[in-house]
Amino acid sequence: MLSLNFAEFDQSSGGWRILADWGCYRGAAAVIRRYVAAGGAALTPPERAILYFHLAQMLASTGDRTAALSALGLSQRASAQQSKRFASWDVYVQGTIAFLRQDRRSLIDAITGLEKTAAGQAGTAKLVTELNLATLRGLRDCFVKDYSVAYSSECAVARPHVSLPPARGTQP
Repeated sequence: MLSLNFAEFDQSSGGWRILADWGCYRGAAAVIRRYVAAGGAALTPPERAILYFHLAQMLASTGDRTAALSALGLSQRASAQQSKRFASWDVYVQGTIAFLRQDRRSLIDAITGLEKTAAGQAGTAKLVTELNLATLRGLRDCFVKDYSVAYSSECAVARPHVSLPPARGTQP
């Protein structure tokens, strides 16, 4: 699994997600950690940020909010490094942090920020923002529940299907 390219490891069912689908969140977190360590400089900053975010999701799903918050801090990108395609990333991360800290006001602020961002976007960027917005709305709607429940389909508002272009090094 550690020899997979980023898209195969992170964006398909052949990587860490197979463990998560089985409910093995600690195992998925451990594999993500090993993959990041093994990937070193070969991972781009956006790939590393996404992996840390998914690590945080797995840790939050085990109930370890402290470790999840630490990983979320590593998943943020400095605004100067963001491309337009990922302009809403930090807002999404901040919304997730707000949920884990049980800060409803900041979660609502993140939702409002993503709504404004989505209004000015088109194409893939808009679809990604809408997906993240739907996720934050689900966290808001199930604010008092554990992360694994609030993130699940039990609490999710309709999430749009997002088909992203292939990542570097993959075949279309």
